[in-house]
Amino acid sequence: MQTLRWIRTLGDIIVFIIGALALTIQVVKDVFGSDKPMQVVGARATA
Repeated sequence: MQTLRWIRTLGDIIVFIIGALALTIQVVKDVFGSDKPMQVVGARATA
């Protein structure tokens, strides 16, 4: 049972790290991305 606890803990840490990386990538893409505003999927273009 002790091994199962460590496996679950390690799995939680891995999921947390992947989520943090995904969030970081989104922020970096948003900050350093193109100058044009992001378009919501399904929204009509106003220009």
